[in-house]
Amino acid sequence: MKLNELILLSASSGESAYHHRVSGVARCPREAAMHANGIDRSNPSDPIHGNQFRFDIGHDVEARVISAMEDAGLGVGFNQLRVVARTPGGLEIPGHIDGIVLLPEEVDRGGKWYLFDVKSAGTRSYQRMFWRGQPPKPKQAHLEQVSVYANAFVDDDNHPDIRGVRLRDLEFDGMPCGGGLILYLCVDSTARGSGDSREYLPRLTECHFDLDDVDVDTVLSGFDDVERHRLDGTIPPKPEPTDDRLWPNFNRKTRKYKPVRCSPRWCERFSICQEI
Repeated sequence: MKLNELILLSASSGESAYHHRVSGVARCPREAAMHANGIDRSNPSDPIHGNQFRFDIGHDVEARVISAMEDAGLGVGFNQLRVVARTPGGLEIPGHIDGIVLLPEEVDRGGKWYLFDVKSAGTRSYQRMFWRGQPPKPKQAHLEQVSVYANAFVDDDNHPDIRGVRLRDLEFDGMPCGGGLILYLCVDSTARGSGDSREYLPRLTECHFDLDDVDVDTVLSGFDDVERHRLDGTIPPKPEPTDDRLWPNFNRKTRKYKPVRCSPRWCERFSICQEI
């Protein structure tokens, strides 16, 4: 065995039993239902891809960005605060926020506090956020995740004084909630273009958004659907190719969308999904 293979194999991990989690809002509902029904993976990720390392890099990025925010004098707190969201069907979905930041008046959109989430991004996905001079566009799944957190209720033993309070209803020093904030840090090259037209995007970019832009009940109802399929022992049909959870990619030649996530590389139940 080669050294790199030995290291990557030791860093890989198996799959645990299915549990509803807020971080799973972007998961394919069909694959989630198969997992919930105890259907084993037909295409477990190859350790050579280093998926666990890439996942861990995301945690490292979060810690470094939060540390830099604190060094910048920003009021940051409630890191990994545990919250519970309630679905229309009555399920309780746990999750942990990255944190809350208080922006002073002199900072753009200051005088309010924001629920923030830190995301790492590769070159391609990062570049796609910037389009023809338009403001950076965050991924819909990330907007949904943060919005669900904001409408969830605090359920953390370390903060009994605010237990049961809806997160977005909190106030700090009279500051109201200003909305959601996603901070994207590019972990690869930020260069875009070539030759004289090459430009370098900022390593870190911010995306503010209104928490009411997302229909949280519709998002949370997805967990109710998965739970129903788990109880019935059934599997939902395949989502439409344009479903954001499948990473749709528009093919200019065929004029059709191809779901990137529907492949053995990205779906660990791809083969069994095709058979059912």
